[in-house]
Amino acid sequence: MAWLLAVFAVALLLGVVSAELRVEREPRHAPRSGNQDDVQDCEAISWADLCERQLISGDCFQLQPGTSPAMRCQLRGPASAHAPLRPAQLRAAAQGVVTTCGTPGELRITGQIQMISLRLEAETIVFEDAQVEAWHETPDLSIETGGAFHSEGPLTLTRSNLTVKTTGAKKGGGLAAVPGSLVSSSLRVLNTAAGKVWRGFDGEGALRLRELSKVLIENVVAKNSFGGGFVVEGDADISDSGLIDIKNASSGRGGGGFFARNFELTNHSTLRVQNATAEGFGGGFIASNGAVIAGNSTLNLQTVKAETHGGGFLCEAVDIGGGSTVKISNSHAETADGGGFSALTTSKVSNGSSLIIVNATARNGGGFVSNDAAICNSTVTIQHATATAFGGGFLALEGVVIDEKSNVNISDSAALNGGGFHGDSRLQVTNQSTLNLQNVKARNQGGGFNFLGEVDISGDSTVKISNSETKSGDGGGFYALKGSKVSNGSSLLIVNATARNGGGFVSKDIAAMCNSTVSIQHATARESGGGFVAFDGVVIDEMSVVSISGAVAGAGGGGFSTSNPDKRLQVTNQSTLNLQNVKAKFGGGGFLSQGEVEIGGSSAVKISDSHTDFGDGGGFEARKELRVSNGSTLVIRNATAGGLLGGGFYAGGKVAVRNSTVSIQHAASGQYGGGFFANGGIALVDASTVAMSDTHAGVDGGGFKVATVLAIHNSSMSMANSTAARTGTAGHVDGQVLLSSQSSLDIHQAKGDGNSAVLVASCLQLHPESNVVLDGIIGGHGLDLQNSCSFSPCTNTTFQVADSAALSASGRLSSGLLSAKVCPHEEVRLSGIHLCSWNSSLLTTRPTSVVVDDVSIHYQPPVNNLQILAAQDSFSIDSLAISCPDCPQGVTFKATEDGILQALSPEDLQCSKTFTVSNNMTPRCHCRDPQITNEDFGNRKLVSLKEVFQTCMFCNRHSYFQDGICLPCEIYRGWSDGERDVCHWLPRKKLERVILITGAAVLVILTFIVFEILHAPLVILDARSDMEDPSDMAAKKIFTISVQGPIASLPKSISQLVHKNIHYRASGTDLQWLDFDPQKPKAIKVCSLARRKLLLQDAHVPVDCASCRGSLDATETSFLFTLLIALFFVLAMLPTMIIVTVMSRNGFEHTFVTAVFVLALPMAVVAAVLHWPLAWLIQRLYRITPFSEALDAYQKRIHCNPHPGPDAAHPHNQGLLVPTMHGLWKHFESFILERNMHFVVANIVRPLTKSNGVSFVTLWGGRQVDYFVSHSWGTSFCHFVRSIRCHALSKEGPTSWMDAAYWICSFANNQWNIGAELADNPMDSAFARALRGGIKGVAMVLDREVQPLTRVWCLFEFLLSSQEQLELVFATDVGVVGDDECTSFDIALEVGKKIERLQVAECQASSDEDKKKIFTYIIDTLGSLENMDVRIRYSMGEMLKRNLANAGSATDSLLRRLGLGQN
Repeated sequence: MAWLLAVFAVALLLGVVSAELRVEREPRHAPRSGNQDDVQDCEAISWADLCERQLISGDCFQLQPGTSPAMRCQLRGPASAHAPLRPAQLRAAAQGVVTTCGTPGELRITGQIQMISLRLEAETIVFEDAQVEAWHETPDLSIETGGAFHSEGPLTLTRSNLTVKTTGAKKGGGLAAVPGSLVSSSLRVLNTAAGKVWRGFDGEGALRLRELSKVLIENVVAKNSFGGGFVVEGDADISDSGLIDIKNASSGRGGGGFFARNFELTNHSTLRVQNATAEGFGGGFIASNGAVIAGNSTLNLQTVKAETHGGGFLCEAVDIGGGSTVKISNSHAETADGGGFSALTTSKVSNGSSLIIVNATARNGGGFVSNDAAICNSTVTIQHATATAFGGGFLALEGVVIDEKSNVNISDSAALNGGGFHGDSRLQVTNQSTLNLQNVKARNQGGGFNFLGEVDISGDSTVKISNSETKSGDGGGFYALKGSKVSNGSSLLIVNATARNGGGFVSKDIAAMCNSTVSIQHATARESGGGFVAFDGVVIDEMSVVSISGAVAGAGGGGFSTSNPDKRLQVTNQSTLNLQNVKAKFGGGGFLSQGEVEIGGSSAVKISDSHTDFGDGGGFEARKELRVSNGSTLVIRNATAGGLLGGGFYAGGKVAVRNSTVSIQHAASGQYGGGFFANGGIALVDASTVAMSDTHAGVDGGGFKVATVLAIHNSSMSMANSTAARTGTAGHVDGQVLLSSQSSLDIHQAKGDGNSAVLVASCLQLHPESNVVLDGIIGGHGLDLQNSCSFSPCTNTTFQVADSAALSASGRLSSGLLSAKVCPHEEVRLSGIHLCSWNSSLLTTRPTSVVVDDVSIHYQPPVNNLQILAAQDSFSIDSLAISCPDCPQGVTFKATEDGILQALSPEDLQCSKTFTVSNNMTPRCHCRDPQITNEDFGNRKLVSLKEVFQTCMFCNRHSYFQDGICLPCEIYRGWSDGERDVCHWLPRKKLERVILITGAAVLVILTFIVFEILHAPLVILDARSDMEDPSDMAAKKIFTISVQGPIASLPKSISQLVHKNIHYRASGTDLQWLDFDPQKPKAIKVCSLARRKLLLQDAHVPVDCASCRGSLDATETSFLFTLLIALFFVLAMLPTMIIVTVMSRNGFEHTFVTAVFVLALPMAVVAAVLHWPLAWLIQRLYRITPFSEALDAYQKRIHCNPHPGPDAAHPHNQGLLVPTMHGLWKHFESFILERNMHFVVANIVRPLTKSNGVSFVTLWGGRQVDYFVSHSWGTSFCHFVRSIRCHALSKEGPTSWMDAAYWICSFANNQWNIGAELADNPMDSAFARALRGGIKGVAMVLDREVQPLTRVWCLFEFLLSSQEQLELVFATDVGVVGDDECTSFDIALEVGKKIERLQVAECQASSDEDKKKIFTYIIDTLGSLENMDVRIRYSMGEMLKRNLANAGSATDSLLRRLGLGQN
């Protein structure tokens, strides 16, 4: 491991450190020189003279450099008791230049002396009763050693205070010596400096502090060496309440505070190091051979840091004892180990001592690193310690011992492995000690701690771990590679732990709990073992208690799991395993054991609220055998297996319960074994008890599922309230169910559906004095025995009940008590059975033969034709009793020819309510009306089972029983089944009744359909006149009608037949000559041209006309209707009456009356009632045509924008915009085709305005009229629209033509009040009022027939426009006649021809009265009709001239473009 290599590197480097220090200690004396300046008020004196003086006064002396010739020099300053105002002051020869003075022997200093810029050298230096201050005005960094003092031998302070500050040297910035000791003295070294090394003092010997001595060091640095505060080659011994206080010290190599070979802090002494750093090892200090803190002493390190090992300090070994305290805070080992400290061999905390580490970090051992750690009768507290590799709190390579009531607390620590601490060997927590870990975390193994050896917790000790986790590894609480043991009254408590495997802990070897307590709460494993994982088994022994609650596993073992199939889980010697609220995703909600599970020695395993999401064993899963023995108890409550097997538990091997108790309540499995699943069989022996209640299985085995044998020996098994989705609501055993003497199997309140069985097995065998009770059960079968005969204990013994054994059953079984698949030729003997049920059979399968003996059946409700049993060959009943207190006619048996025994309560027999069969004979029942006694059984009292129902007889069919005789049924009620039946209106047999009802229904339905088809109107899609021969202008006019309706939907041949035999009445076409008029009633005859196209026959078509509205109603349909009814009767009704007569053997007259009067007549009444709604539905279905849909669509487009003026209704405000009229034509273009205004008004304008009774213009909102349109209604509407558009373009131009409004009589006049529009006087008509309404002009629309000049109203409009001096132009679909753009020769020629023949007297009008009024007006105005002819010819002639001129110009222009004309 990398960190082990680092430890060996530390040991090697410590050796290098010692060697380097010895090299630095070699004496180097360089000659010194300097200049001397005069200093006023100071006595100049040589060093030799000064040494000879007995007493130095408080004056100032300026020393000359040199060496005293004497071996001994003593400087005596003023004694403190007789001190003047100031001490003696010794100054350098020159100000600001350090002067060195020395003696080859001893230098002794007493009294009060100040030394300024002086450096003293001697063999030994002794301070006694001295108060000395030494400082340099300007530090001299060229001094080799000892900035203020350099002693080749010891430096001793006795009752003295020495202060050295602002001095400097290459080594020992304050002083350099082989320090001897400090006795009742103090040494202060402040702000010392050197070119190579900054540190307080330097020496090779030992440093000893006695009698309240103090060393205070501040602001010192050893740049490239060890010991920032000081270096001691020997021992640093601080005793007698001594104090070393180091602040702001640093070292470029190691020992930021100091370096010593050995360090001892004893007898109430104190070492304080603050803000110390080392670029190598030991941020606080280095004790290369070891550190001892004893005698109630205190070591306090604050804000210390090392670049490599030992953030607080580094030593060979550390011993903290005698009630001492070590406090380390804010310590860090930047790149290596031991954030608090690093001990290469051992660390020991003992005798009431304390170790406190706060905020420490390192690569390994965030708190400290040691080869081994021993904590005895002491306290260790580590907070906020972090290691990037091993041991967040500490790392112990050779193991940890926590002994003698010690207390170790680690909180808020983290590491890669061992969040609290890590060890490679053994962990012992013993002798009432406590280990407490809180908020500890590891990325890999061991959230609390990680040990590669054994974990041993013993001697009433306690380990508490809370809020611990591993991010990706195992052992949320701890990880023990070689097993764990909790013994001798000890306790292990783990709360809120999380890991990949083993949320609480992982024990790679065996996990043993002996006479101890283990409590794990709220532990989570992302994979296996929510509470813990033990790879080599678990032993819970000697009255131990293990409690796990709130544990969850992402794979198997919600409480815990074991991994070695060869190791066991043992709970023995009055121990207790308690699992609560535990859950696993896969196997073992409580625990998962790969090996055997043994619960013995009066022990108890209690599991509650345990679940698996997808796996087996809601309570637990044991992959091998399960043994519960010697007075032990297994209790499981509220357990579910969401996967396959064992809601309570799953056992992969045998289950043996000996002299013990198993209790399972509220358990469920996803498929098999709601209570438990035993794959290797189960045996209950020696007065054992298994009790289950409220269990459920998603498929089979509501209480249990056993793969081989269920054996109960002198023991009992009971179940209550068990259910299963399919079968085995109580249990399912693939093999034998065996109850030996004095054994019982009690099943209460098992519930299933009609296809389920309460208990499923291969065979059931009850030995003498054994008992099976099925109480209050609900399902299909009570017992389902499926004997494959391949299992030798079941061969030919599928169901066996010994003489003194009993099978008692009660409840509701929809199929029967017993279903048995037996061996070939096996005789089934049913004995010792007592059944109390609701209509349940005794045996539902049919073995070869059955023997019934000592069987009693009690039925609570009445029974009717209930099969008791059946046999393929025969059955024999030796003793069978049946009772039915609620059967009104008693109860009896019936044996059929095919080997079936039935129980029933006969309606026509009077039997006893308790019925017995003995030797296949039973007492005879009495006959009840309507039966009479069969003469063959009149004198017999006992009959066989097959003769029970032969003793009485009924009446024949179609007769009824009355006063002891049978009478035939009446003709109108001619149907009876005989027996107890009476006569009925309809046949009693379903087939006969269905045939007869079907025939009557077919007759009525066909008649009803024909009636509805004939009486449903044919809706007209399109009706138009045409020429019989389009090529012959003199050909006869014909009229075709396209329709939709029921008749038109018939096949062509049938519809032709219908049209041939009926007439029609037309209505709603708005064609007066066609529509039916009550005043002139007439019916039309049609023939079929196509499926939905008809030709009007024998009709005179007066004019060219068309319509898209109206309907045709059939008339004169009686003959055809009657003929079809007769045909339907012969084809549908008559055959059914004949068939029913033959089938029922009843009279034909009965059948005819029933068919016609009982069935067909009521159906016809119902059909008559349904005629009106059905006729309405048919009409609603067919009345929608493409044209009606187009009308509805256009109606929705209309947006009324009424004229705002008060005279909006005046004709001159009834103008229609050209786009509106053009839109009307485009919308109905597919229907209008080349049809004229007659069609548009009748089929479009009138339907659109019908609901409001207004004009078409009013629907849209009239506009002020710009132009009046004179036209003939016979003109094609398409031609009309194009002509108006040409006129608008001609008069208004291409930008404003769409805003031109036209007065058009068809749209402006109210077609629902046309009389008011025409008026009595033509001058009062809407035509005249519009022409006199201030319009711009008049447009007369001309077609090729020039029809307007043949209409009286158009001539009136022509005349009135002339009188009003309105411009009248002739508009055609190619332009306005006479315009420059109009160059048509054709229209000009046609107009000319028409004018040539024009005679007003021959013009026509729709109304003779209108014609008379207008002729009168013309004559009154012009004098004669001939004058009107002249005026028209003149006006038309002028227009023709302009048209011909325009045509000539257009022709010349064309010739010029073609290059054929003159230039």
